[in-house]
Amino acid sequence: MDNVISLSGRSCRYFKHGRCANFFWQIMKSEGKSGLKKYDCLHWRNKLDNIERHWEAVCRMDSFGLKGEEREKAIDRFLSRNDHKQIICPDYRPDPAISTGQCRYYYLQICLLKFPECECPCENYLPDSKDQRT
Repeated sequence: MDNVISLSGRSCRYFKHGRCANFFWQIMKSEGKSGLKKYDCLHWRNKLDNIERHWEAVCRMDSFGLKGEEREKAIDRFLSRNDHKQIICPDYRPDPAISTGQCRYYYLQICLLKFPECECPCENYLPDSKDQRT
């Protein structure tokens, strides 16, 4: 009984597409959410920027008291005038399990490809929660 069985990284709770998602939680503990800024998903960041631009346009049009179709046209003009680059991530891969067009490497607003590769066995290994019996 002195044989040690090494478990595969694929059965670890933190294993996500070959990357260690525990890295996310380690950064959160040590640096907080601001420490994750450099790991942001480009696709997600672009969506948030577009939403922010849209709400800025809405607030501006509301301050002018515009209503209805006139308001919508003014918002469209504002958004088209403010040239905004569409960021395209070279690593974007649609997740076949999710129909919303989310990238398979997206994890809690972060790009998994910016995390270290899984080097199993490791001290942070946890069995996948679906493998545990209730």
